[in-house]
Amino acid sequence: MKKIITAVAAVAMATTMFAADVAAQVRMAGNLFNLDADSKVRMLDVTNDNVANHKPALSLSVNGDKAGASVKYLNTYNNKDGATNAFALGAHSLWFSPVDMLKITLGDTDDAINQEHIGWCNTDLKVEGYGFRADVNVDAFSASLFMLAGKANNDNGNGVYNNYILDDGKLAEVDVKLAYGADWGTIGALVQLKENNDKVSFGAGYKGAAGSVSYFANAMAYMNKGNMSNIHFEADVATSIESVGIEVFLPVSYQLGDTGTQWYNAGWHKGCNYYAEKGALQIGTLAKVSMPVAGLNASVEFSSNNWLDKALAVNIKPGIAGSCGSMAWDCFLDMNINDGKFTLNVPFSTTINF
Repeated sequence: MKKIITAVAAVAMATTMFAADVAAQVRMAGNLFNLDADSKVRMLDVTNDNVANHKPALSLSVNGDKAGASVKYLNTYNNKDGATNAFALGAHSLWFSPVDMLKITLGDTDDAINQEHIGWCNTDLKVEGYGFRADVNVDAFSASLFMLAGKANNDNGNGVYNNYILDDGKLAEVDVKLAYGADWGTIGALVQLKENNDKVSFGAGYKGAAGSVSYFANAMAYMNKGNMSNIHFEADVATSIESVGIEVFLPVSYQLGDTGTQWYNAGWHKGCNYYAEKGALQIGTLAKVSMPVAGLNASVEFSSNNWLDKALAVNIKPGIAGSCGSMAWDCFLDMNINDGKFTLNVPFSTTINF
């Protein structure tokens, strides 16, 4: 708690010394009701819901014309790893711009060629990690260089970061992202070299719009120790018909290598085991429909990791969202069927921005 108070005080001091835009957010989340696969019932839980820094309990940012910083704190009170502190430092970064066309970022980075807006974590063609980043922007062209610390266990996206980007002559991760935008849309490309080039991925994406319809497509390939491991395709279409918003995200993967050679970035692969077999095809779906109802925003989300999985997993999540003064809130009926077993959650979240 002392660290959080110190961070808030530092932000307040920065606003008095420099002309800067300051933003802060406090978020609390939990479950009103939970029915697990063993028919065990739980009620009224304020729980850990950080989703890998995407939904922090507390976030602070200070941004000026030439420099800025952001820091996130995660709720670890109910952490299954046995953490005893109520808060832990999450994603944090600092950026500065020595000249107009150049921006340097130190710390956490999360950047995608194209991003779906339903789960916000399911796109594969992206860079995510901790280290150094340099961005150059010249008119409609942009280039980014990433030099990131590796992870102790990178095959499934878990594990802690190593201390060094270059360790005993071996590079943990180097990525290059290029993009060009014009009236007809934006094209981008990404090359990733991981674990001293043992793991290589490369891909490209395009996004455009036609009237009220926006869309993108990504294609990428993965190599593991010189052998082609996977090929992957993503397509996303979003539109609005009067007051109804619709988005559909379709990811498709094909396993070329043997079991255990695959590696991915996106969260939609989690909980799916069939794709790991050589020659396996994985087809997922993520869809959302939303519309205003009686002053609230009603929505329904639907997802499946893989329609071809031996243990089919389907999620249906209707919900509502609204506000109470400066506080935004949402509540959902989260229904899951996984390998014939049914679970039910009623999650909620409350957020205040100031």
